[in-house]
Amino acid sequence: MAMGNGGGGKFGEWLAPDADAAWRAANTEALELGHSWLGTEHLLLGVLHGTADDPAVRLLAGHGITLDRARAALVANLGRPTGRDDEMLLATLGVDLAAVRRAVEATFGRDAIDRLYARRRRDGHRLARGPLCGLAMAPRLKKALEAARRAAKTEHRPQASSTDLLVGLVAVPESMAVRLLRALDVDPDALGAQLRPRAAG
Repeated sequence: MAMGNGGGGKFGEWLAPDADAAWRAANTEALELGHSWLGTEHLLLGVLHGTADDPAVRLLAGHGITLDRARAALVANLGRPTGRDDEMLLATLGVDLAAVRRAVEATFGRDAIDRLYARRRRDGHRLARGPLCGLAMAPRLKKALEAARRAAKTEHRPQASSTDLLVGLVAVPESMAVRLLRALDVDPDALGAQLRPRAAG
């Protein structure tokens, strides 16, 4: 998914391996929950997919937050949709959308579909988002990612870690991730204060 990067490489190149794994897990969580968007709530779940020795996972676990608890809180808050309309409709015609997406990415590259839709215009006509283009990134998630990248740059690190992602998530006050933290009896401001020295390390 495209995101302004202030001059350095394409999206994803500034994510450290643990953060990249969290990003991929967030996408998987959104798809499995039947959501058509990717939000801060999904990225919080993605971070919680990390290993037990991941500093962000350890910090959240210290507050009693596990992947299962966070996912349950999200489902309780938003509900679980019955299914993804595009995939269901195409399946009735015998089209396996996931297989088509895999074939396109295998032939043209992992970010081929995102690049197509990021262009916004082709031959003078605006491109509408279609079923192949994947999940729409929520505006607050973009803000959280920008905050995560700033956190890494402040410490002169070229890549953001999963801890930086968590810093970014708590930096967006009205985000769904912050609402979930509050629902799980965690003060986002206190968590942010704990995160700052960890992100610096």
